[in-house]
Amino acid sequence: MSALDLFMKLLGEPSRDDLDRSDTEAVQFDERANHTQNRRRAVGGKLFVTDRRVVFVPHTFDDVLGGAHVDVPLDAVETVTTEPADRSPGAIVRQPLDTLFGGSLRTRLRIETADGDAELFLVDDIENAIDVIDGARDDRVAEP
Repeated sequence: MSALDLFMKLLGEPSRDDLDRSDTEAVQFDERANHTQNRRRAVGGKLFVTDRRVVFVPHTFDDVLGGAHVDVPLDAVETVTTEPADRSPGAIVRQPLDTLFGGSLRTRLRIETADGDAELFLVDDIENAIDVIDGARDDRVAEP
C-alpha cells in the first residue's frame, strides 16, 4: 500500500460500496477528485459516474466538516468541459485565498446542468473523465 493510499484510508476515502445505489445501477468510473464548493474551499473525495448519474462523495473527514455531496442525473447534464486555470499574478494578488483554496490554480472539470448550475472538480485525467461522462450521457439518451 502506497503512502497516498494509506493517507486516503485514514481520511475515510469513499469506495463504490459507500455509494448509495440500486442493484441495477452500474458504476462505470471512479476517481479521486476535489470538488470546488465555493470560491475558497475545495473538498476531497471521489467522483463516480454510473449509468444514471454523476456523484461526488467527500472523504469522511470533509463530510464531517460540511463537505457537500453532489448528485447530478445524466439526463440533467448539459455540457462537460474544462474550466481553465487562473494562474495570473493579478488573480493571485487580488484574491489569494480564492485562488489557493478554491482549486483555480489547475484546470478543472466543469459539468453544467440544464438549470444553469455548474460543478467544478479537480481530477487527474480530465479528458478521460469528460469522455466517460459524455459516453454515459449518450448511452442514457440512446436507451428506449
